[in-house]
Amino acid sequence: MRIAYYAMGEGPAIVCASNVVWSHLGYQVSFREYHRSRHGQGLGRGRTVVRYDARGTGLSDRSMLDFSLEAQVSDISAVADHLGIDRFALFGRSQATPGAISYAHRFPQRVSHLLLLNPFTNGTYNVERSDRFRSQREAAAQNWEEYTLISASVGTSFEDSEQARTLASWFRQAMTPESFQAFWEQAVQWEVASILQEIQAPTLVLYSGAFNYPIEQAREVATGIPNASMFIKPSRSSYYFWSDDETKAVEGFLATEGKRDSLASAVVRPDPRPSVLTPREAEILRLIANGRSSSEISHNLTLGGRTVGRHITNIYAKSGARTRAVATAYAIRNGLA
Repeated sequence: MRIAYYAMGEGPAIVCASNVVWSHLGYQVSFREYHRSRHGQGLGRGRTVVRYDARGTGLSDRSMLDFSLEAQVSDISAVADHLGIDRFALFGRSQATPGAISYAHRFPQRVSHLLLLNPFTNGTYNVERSDRFRSQREAAAQNWEEYTLISASVGTSFEDSEQARTLASWFRQAMTPESFQAFWEQAVQWEVASILQEIQAPTLVLYSGAFNYPIEQAREVATGIPNASMFIKPSRSSYYFWSDDETKAVEGFLATEGKRDSLASAVVRPDPRPSVLTPREAEILRLIANGRSSSEISHNLTLGGRTVGRHITNIYAKSGARTRAVATAYAIRNGLA
């Protein structure tokens, strides 16, 4: 079996575990976080970035449709061994996170840092979440072209039909109908919750509300892994975009080399202060943490805009927050969201 990969840049390595679904090294739209622009943005600054296509996807061997956690761990090992990388930071995004966690558990001596974006611990979450799209998945077996176009249109928020057609073409190159169905059938068997407490690598959990990822999944990982930190960027977008704030948080985290006292300020730390919010303020904070705008909060609670604004001002004063992201972090730390 052959695994397609590339390595770019110089410096300590960061291996990006394959996201499996729609994995293709030639498809770059959703991989901006790995790139260094002319302004030096992205995770690649000062590092060797390694990407690969999982077996059964992209430019890798399509003959073996094994998407088990064991197979994902083997793919990471194969690429790292081939490149002669003994120790590296490991980055996993959404579907790649269970495999990244499994690798860090099996090879603790090789993972210097573990970075997990929108992680989850149990593959049944994938299946339950995908039930909303059951009709489209069933249609994928009957009309693959139509299904990929629908998925691409969702990814582009139905705003650019030409871009959606291009994206759908990449999707069809990344996976076949058979590999897509095999992935979802095997994902139900994933389970890593039982090994979280045994993860030794310094871990940063990043969360974005894109694609309606429930924050409870990320919180379970962040609280389950000893001394893990969490960075939150609330988003209600149907698509995910890497931000400069996330780059700063990650670079600050990687620069610690395991030391916890110099993390980027955006990373969430335990807050020993008890909540002093009124019931109404706590209710509004929950809505803020769920990505609701002030006008939406006003409508949902039948409150005037000025009243909502006054409550938010009080919430910020009591929590020490200056932005919605920090207020959301406060809510999570204190069990209010």
